[in-house]
Amino acid sequence: LLTSWLPATLPVRYAWGFWDFISPVPTDENDNFYNPPELFPEGVFPPYQRGVLRVMTMDIVRDIAAMGKAGELQMIFGDDPCSGV
Repeated sequence: LLTSWLPATLPVRYAWGFWDFISPVPTDENDNFYNPPELFPEGVFPPYQRGVLRVMTMDIVRDIAAMGKAGELQMIFGDDPCSGV
């Protein structure tokens, strides 16, 4: 089980899940996850965790929350790729 394996991992800067490394940005305006070029101009998303299971240590969660409060996060359409941006 995952819960028995986690205590043996590093307690900081850890993220686990299925990683997508070269996901193209949808360019079809009819796509539910379409991101216009002015919102996200690159052709592929940065690496992000994809799917229903994501595990990360609280230091990463706190860093993301702090960046959000400071207005430093770029928000795009699509919850999975948004975690990479």
